[in-house]
Amino acid sequence: MVKLSEKNKQIMQLDEEEKEILEAFEEGKLKKIDMSEEEIEALKIAARQTLIENSRISVRIPERDLRKIKKRAQKSGIPYQTLITAVLHQYAEGKISATI
Repeated sequence: MVKLSEKNKQIMQLDEEEKEILEAFEEGKLKKIDMSEEEIEALKIAARQTLIENSRISVRIPERDLRKIKKRAQKSGIPYQTLITAVLHQYAEGKISATI
């Protein structure tokens, strides 16, 4: 059984659910399940899609808004870029909407 060091866990920036899964794995609480080749292939495709590289963009944002975003990110304990990315992802997935 391989265990990640605390340093590696911090580098990975795991969310609470991911931390719980890692802990269960390290404690041997997870059980192997039988899957068909089709199911395995579908999971491989999904995993590849999550590893698609990010694109860099440049966006002009009012300084006032950026200060507010940074403050909210700090209160949440996450980098402000991560907060912005999370909000954009939720919008792209249709989980939140914007009023313009």
